[in-house]
Amino acid sequence: MMLRLGGNDFGKFHLDAARFLDGESMYLPSAATRLALPSGEFVELTNLNPPHFHLPMLALGALSTPVAAFIWMSVGLVIYIAALSWAWRAAPAPVPAAWVPLLLAWLVANAGTGGVFLTGQLTFHLAGGLVLFWSLARRERWVGAAVVWGLLASIKPFLLLFGPWLLLRGGLRPLAAGLVAAGALVGIGVVVFGTESYAAWFEALGAVNWHHQPLNASFYGVVDRALGEPWLFAPLRPVPGLVLPLGLLGLAGFSAFALLVTTGFGGRGHLDTDHSVLLLTLAANLASPLGWVYYLPLAFPMMLVGWRDASRPWLAVGAVLALVPTHALVLGQPSGALSVTLGSLHFWAALAFFIAFASPGLRSWRGRERTPSERGSAMPGPETLRGT
Repeated sequence: MMLRLGGNDFGKFHLDAARFLDGESMYLPSAATRLALPSGEFVELTNLNPPHFHLPMLALGALSTPVAAFIWMSVGLVIYIAALSWAWRAAPAPVPAAWVPLLLAWLVANAGTGGVFLTGQLTFHLAGGLVLFWSLARRERWVGAAVVWGLLASIKPFLLLFGPWLLLRGGLRPLAAGLVAAGALVGIGVVVFGTESYAAWFEALGAVNWHHQPLNASFYGVVDRALGEPWLFAPLRPVPGLVLPLGLLGLAGFSAFALLVTTGFGGRGHLDTDHSVLLLTLAANLASPLGWVYYLPLAFPMMLVGWRDASRPWLAVGAVLALVPTHALVLGQPSGALSVTLGSLHFWAALAFFIAFASPGLRSWRGRERTPSERGSAMPGPETLRGT
């Protein structure tokens, strides 16, 4: 399916790498950026990854898109399976053996994983870096964790949400190290690709007007489907002027709430690192204006650890809703009511997961029980992992 769409997202950044190698400009329209609408019109969905992201892509730039995509996805799968395996072995409360076949089937069938294979996005590769960040942070190796975070956030800015958490948990020195690492990677990108590539990237970011796409699982996406002028959905009521302020309000709300839960409500205790990284990962995607459902698998390794303390009803709701495929979300259109229900089902799935894993912190704040950190259920260090 990805190749039938001109390579989809992978085709965009693969072609931009090939263009650069040929001395051409990046971030130009192509078959991979062009989307046909039901009306017969075409819109351009440009590459939104920064130039320095394309550094490893240069090694694939001379290859055909099918060959490059096979290598890209194969490497990503190896990294992602390794990340899941690490989390599986590290979990203090393993998933019951009877659930394992069902869990494996769900990991393959959910819309988040499907979105990665549909688009060829870098989620699987990114998950390896996020798990490395997590493993360093949980051992309180804050400088190393922050360096990894800085590199990741320079590519995917929605991960900047971890910055305040790093500052509060690790101090100013790790945060500074992370920002320096991010700046260094951007600097390398400027040297290699030139300032004109960054100018073209900023122009591409400014032209984004497809927040309403069904793949968008963020709060901003729901608002745009409800009040904006979406191509594939009918709004509840078109009030485009409200989309940006309400979307930014949601960004601030999810971010602030996640930071309060993970760092402690009024000094009542904070979540341990394992649960904090999980909750912040989910919150970052919900808060981002472009929080695509294919980023949901970033949280799956941490879910293998945090499932024991989660709200089981909300966890079940999220798991069931996440099984609805993306192409089903546009059924019944035009309908404003369906736009914010069925059409926004990826958001509701992500929100259910967020509520499920915020529950330990909320229960502690209400005084009903201690947080996982306070009762000593943090994951053991790698030196004590089973099977190592």
